[in-house]
Amino acid sequence: MPRTIAVALLVIVSVVVQLGATSSTAAVSGPTAVSSTAAASSTWRPPVVLVHGYNSKGSLCEGINLDSYWRAVTTELTVRRRIPAGRVLPVSFYKCDTHGVDITGSGPGTDYPLTKTPGTTYPRAGVTTDASIVRIARDLAWFVHNEFTRFGRTVYVIGHSMGGLVIREALRRVQAGDPAFPRRLDVLTALTVSTPHAGWQKSCSANTQCSEMTPGSQFLATLRTNRNPQGVNGTRWWAMATQGNLVDGATLPCDGIPTESATAITAIKLVYVDPCYRHNEYLNDADQTLDAQGSAALRGRHSVAMMGHVVK
Repeated sequence: MPRTIAVALLVIVSVVVQLGATSSTAAVSGPTAVSSTAAASSTWRPPVVLVHGYNSKGSLCEGINLDSYWRAVTTELTVRRRIPAGRVLPVSFYKCDTHGVDITGSGPGTDYPLTKTPGTTYPRAGVTTDASIVRIARDLAWFVHNEFTRFGRTVYVIGHSMGGLVIREALRRVQAGDPAFPRRLDVLTALTVSTPHAGWQKSCSANTQCSEMTPGSQFLATLRTNRNPQGVNGTRWWAMATQGNLVDGATLPCDGIPTESATAITAIKLVYVDPCYRHNEYLNDADQTLDAQGSAALRGRHSVAMMGHVVK
């Protein structure tokens, strides 16, 4: 065989072998890469944002120790539900809040650390009880958007008392297209715990937030225009409340937030009869036995265990 023909055949064989190897590699690595990505996505747990309630202490420097406030809930989420501690985010907004993730001053383009401030450090631009709930909702909305939504990641949110109003107002304003808020939020699940959706039992004019939570306020009237605000990919709402004790034929509330107010949204209702929780007791009952009585959706779970179930 002439030398030129032999060399040509050798080149052709080499190219065919290389193409075969490439095809083989593609056939193997393609599905493997997809499987790996899918596995990573399936194991990624959305962060849980915890929004605290109203500070009624009336001190000169309003604030809450969030380590103490959320301790039982944090233990439930990190130990029993195995959510990484770095993804459980108790947010701070009062000027003397401690041990929280600072959301104050959040806005377009801000990117703040997702770490808790030490006890000696207060939020950058903390507010007092004279700040409107709308302002806190704006900070929360931009925080969630900047840290998660814009990267295609969803979050769970739990709001106790006024914190539930903050969450609801954030989603309502975004869905309504308020230009002061981000254009979109991705919140998969929202749980409100003893939140005065229709106001609390008393009339109060001590400060702005107290007034806004008084039945008949303009804030609550505006909030009522949307009982089921939704994130960009849909939001499932849950509302936790207590029915009260039956004493001598009359139902006496344990919680200062009436059941009808705490459940005045379109949500899965989690209403307790026994235990009959006082306002802050929801955050501390870590009992794991399945003997709680109330709504069928509870399936016997006590309050903290139920919070863990909702964001499982």
